[in-house]
Amino acid sequence: MTNRSAKPRDRMAEATRQRIQGELGSRDELNPDFLFQGTTTDLLLAAASGMIDPVMFARRELANRGLDANGQWVGFDRARKIHLGGTPGDNDAAQTVAAEIARRHLQIECLDTRNSDGLDFHDVAVWSLRDALIAAFEAGARKVHGLEG
Repeated sequence: MTNRSAKPRDRMAEATRQRIQGELGSRDELNPDFLFQGTTTDLLLAAASGMIDPVMFARRELANRGLDANGQWVGFDRARKIHLGGTPGDNDAAQTVAAEIARRHLQIECLDTRNSDGLDFHDVAVWSLRDALIAAFEAGARKVHGLEG
């Protein structure tokens, strides 16, 4: 997959860039040499071959954290616009697919927060989780390659 993900509209400030460059490698958790140490071989192969775009996933995570290009909290909607160029309703299809995967593979009927431990927390077999993750990966690959139905 080529890097088709949206570019952040808010560029990183020079002060932020200098701060991050100064911190890189200062601790193990900030050392880029260890970035992929816990990553599975299949994901490494997919990234190395261009099948997935690690930058896009970093942007998506920043959006999910509600942070701008300088790591400052701006809220989820604004962060989504900055990093993904989207609007809040843009992920409706993804939420539908996620709900279907949860029902089919994890026997979780609802992904909404219901403020009840018995409804919001689930024990899941590792093979079910594996199957759900594979289904999610395949759904994403179909979308990226324009094969979604």
